[in-house]
Amino acid sequence: MAGLYEWWRYKEIIDNVRDVLDAAPVLAETLDDHVVSRAVGDVPNNSPELIKPVAD
Repeated sequence: MAGLYEWWRYKEIIDNVRDVLDAAPVLAETLDDHVVSRAVGDVPNNSPELIKPVAD
């Protein structure tokens, strides 16, 4: 019986991970719109001006 419970528990975990991955693009867009853009003064994240080379 423990084997069936363990299988069911793993299935629940996998379903939860799938839900998180499905929501990831929306979450990233929301964070970008409401957190990152405000922090940098509404400059898009992919703006080349924000990318500075690192000295070796």
